[in-house]
Formats: sequence, C-alpha cells, structure tokens
Amino acid sequence: TTGFVLVEPAGVQFQLDRAPWQSATGKPISLPSGEHKIYTLGGTFDITVEAGQTASLKLKSSKAEQDAQAGVSAFERKDFTAALRLLQSAVKACPLKKKQAQPCAALQADMLSKIGRIYENDGQLIEAATEYEKALALPTKARAAGHGDATAGIDRLSKKLARVVVPRIDRKGNCREVSEWLDPPGPHKISIGGQEQVLRVRPGQQEKLGSCP
Repeated sequence: TTGFVLVEPAGVQFQLDRAPWQSATGKPISLPSGEHKIYTLGGTFDITVEAGQTASLKLKSSKAEQDAQAGVSAFERKDFTAALRLLQSAVKACPLKKKQAQPCAALQADMLSKIGRIYENDGQLIEAATEYEKALALPTKARAAGHGDATAGIDRLSKKLARVVVPRIDRKGNCREVSEWLDPPGPHKISIGGQEQVLRVRPGQQEKLGSCP
C-alpha cells in the first residue's frame, strides 16, 4: 500500500530515507505506507505515511539556503556588495559534512561561481580565478550548475592571466606542485626552493617553475 508526502516550500533541499538529495517541487511524492525519515540541511524529521493519504511536511530553509537565495537575488539585481556578503555567508554555513556533502557541494559550487563573477566584473581577476577553482575542486557528482559557470570563467581568465606551476611545501611537510595565477605583465617575485625569481609574463602564458623531488 502507498501514500504520499508533500514537502514544502518548493526549492528546499532534502533527502528522503536514503534516496539521493533533491529539491522540493511542491508536488506530492508517492511512498510506501509506514515510517520514513527526511533529512534536510537544517535537521532530521520523522514522518508517518498512511495508505491513500497525503502527509505534509513544511520545512524551514536553513541559514545556508536563506543566505544563498538572498545572495542570488542581490546578484540578479546587481547589488554586488550585498550579494558578495550573502554568498560568502552561504558557503560558510554549508560545510561539507558527511551527511550533507552532496547538497552543500552543489550549493557551494553555485555560490562560488557567482562570487567569482562578482570579482571578475570588478576587475579582480586573480581573486575571481581563485573562486572559480574552488568551485571546480568540489566533489564531481555535486558540482551542479556552478561547475559549468566556473569552467567558463576559467576559460575567460586563462586568456587574460598567466599561470605558473611551482613546488610548495604543505602543512604536513609534503611537497606539492601547485598552480598560481599572475596578472601580466609583472614583474612578479616567485620564491622557489628558498630562492627568489623575478618573472614577467604575458596573457595566456603557462609555465612550470621547478618540481617536487
């Protein structure tokens, strides 16, 4: 026997039992009658579905979702000062914890790509590229729309900036080769193995400076 559950408001992220995360659509969902769990960015809820009946669950948007929605609205009306503050707050309020990694990664990707666009429009190209790269570094299955926007942003900035790959020691003492963006033409001072190099670059240039042992 089956019943229905109606999750509101539309747009809120939730996970029904162990199914993939989804956005509420405002339409009833068919479920086997019995006990079910609904996980959201704001908490966990138990709900009982009776045969032939529709159980309603009205959720409150999490702080991350509220800030994200307000940030996107500010972005669309070109209030970029408010948008930047709200988008950054949304990213901070949705950490990639185990149970929420999928929806938070998707939310972060969308927010970071918009943050990158704000910086890009303001001429802060290095900062923009950094935000786009953060979006692209998120888990593959959860990149969502922000992945495409960030990829397009990197493509644009790759023609205006230069990129160098240099060896760096991380906090654990391990050597890693990392890429750094540079604003042409320079000069730029780059430290490699304790020695400083002065480098001039041109738009679109990519160069590897040193390597890990």
